[in-house]
Amino acid sequence: TWIERPLASETAFDVAIDPLDGATLYIAGPQAGLAKSTDDGATFEIVLRGQESIGRVAVDDAGGGIYAVARDAVYASLDRGVSWERVLT
Repeated sequence: TWIERPLASETAFDVAIDPLDGATLYIAGPQAGLAKSTDDGATFEIVLRGQESIGRVAVDDAGGGIYAVARDAVYASLDRGVSWERVLT
């Protein structure tokens, strides 16, 4: 069964589910940046916002790192999206 969970009418470019916690997911988009939900998508918070849209997101199943790809940069979080570092330009 599908349930619509709107994120301020945001278009999703990519979705990643945390392999260590199936209730946590990340949505990459053109306006909000990167949004995170820890309750199966019922609510979201923006964890990475910048001037660039985020086109891809991936979660490392071994180390728990989260990687977000923008047009000309890659951002990494090693603490489940609390803090971010630009690692590639």
